[in-house]
Amino acid sequence: MSKLPRAREHHKRDFAAYLRWYRRNPSFYPRDYPLVERDRAISTLTAFVAFEGQGKVIPCRHPRVLRAVLRGKGRLNFQIKEWAQGWFDCGGRYAFENEIKVAFPWLPEWVWAAVEEQHWNYA
Repeated sequence: MSKLPRAREHHKRDFAAYLRWYRRNPSFYPRDYPLVERDRAISTLTAFVAFEGQGKVIPCRHPRVLRAVLRGKGRLNFQIKEWAQGWFDCGGRYAFENEIKVAFPWLPEWVWAAVEEQHWNYA
């Protein structure tokens, strides 16, 4: 097997955010992800970083957690799109900063930057 990528702080932050988002919204599946084999040698975070960087699905200690994280990523990206589309319908920046950001203070800052960037596509 080739050399595995190393997890950095932003990988850990995103891993936690995707997993938490998945647990908050368990019903919606934007797409399905491949089954992951079990292997006691590789951590789930390392497998996530390999999938993110190289697109490889590698066996890991907790394959169900990896699937949950990948599903959470898909769901969060879909939610970013939904928030961006509803930017003007919901009251613009005021509603965004005073309702949505208050409801989800644990989301990383890049989520809010992505919503602000994408909302111009729907204006």
